[in-house]
Amino acid sequence: MSRYQDQPLSFDGLKTVPIDERGGKVRVEDFGTPYLKGGGMARWIDSLPKILATESFRGVVAALRHAKAQKRAILWGMGGHVVKCGLANILLDLMRRGWVTGFVMNGAASIHDFEIAIAGQTSEDVEAVLPDGRFGAAEETGRDMNVAILEGNRDGLGMGEALGRSLEKLAKPAFAPHSILAGAYAASIPVTVHVAIGTDTPHTHPHVDAAAIGSSTHRDFRLLCSLLSQHWIGRGAPRSFPEGRFRCPQPGPSAGCIHHRELRLSATLPAQTQRGRAPAREVRRPRLCHHRSS
Repeated sequence: MSRYQDQPLSFDGLKTVPIDERGGKVRVEDFGTPYLKGGGMARWIDSLPKILATESFRGVVAALRHAKAQKRAILWGMGGHVVKCGLANILLDLMRRGWVTGFVMNGAASIHDFEIAIAGQTSEDVEAVLPDGRFGAAEETGRDMNVAILEGNRDGLGMGEALGRSLEKLAKPAFAPHSILAGAYAASIPVTVHVAIGTDTPHTHPHVDAAAIGSSTHRDFRLLCSLLSQHWIGRGAPRSFPEGRFRCPQPGPSAGCIHHRELRLSATLPAQTQRGRAPAREVRRPRLCHHRSS
């Protein structure tokens, strides 16, 4: 006899349902199949399970093919891990083969990529340097990025283009081929960089110019709005993008008016290709009219 006052709950009254009525998100036809040697990459992809990440991957491949066939924009959005985990060479290869309209970075991605270009290394050992205050204290990173942004802003450039331009002189020949900023600038492919003041280590460097940072990243936001108007396919959602959304003004049919399009960035595009997920939405908001002064 248990000495506890509370007794185990009885399940005698539990209502059950037939398994066929309940259904399931995973079915036998979704299972992977053994890969046959010599089948090539396409058949290897087809052999993977039609579940979770592999289904998302197939959706992205299909969306990229559709976008290119329809001559629509293909934008690759990324945070710092895309660069510091070694994917720059792959993205640059896609760019050279016509699968990139532009790159969309947050501040961390631009920092890692800039350091790769000038030093061939990036990503600090945070636990080792944080206690004594050395985190984010690399002289060349803070100095050269801030100078590039300041000079670029004076010339009317966005942050991404300003950083890419500076790397024409600053990047080491051995490392430049591995930099998205450098490679995209050389190919005249737009790179936009989106930051918030205080979120990135160069913002504490003595050479920082907050006005130049704000102006140049806002110019990149406006450029991104223009790129998005071409109908886009994206990948990866950096955290510094507010709420994972962009509210982008676009010219309206009436003079002096604009539409605002709210576009959600998703790391698992295209959502409409995934079973059990709602399709991605484009929210059309009321037009905002800018009244001319008389």
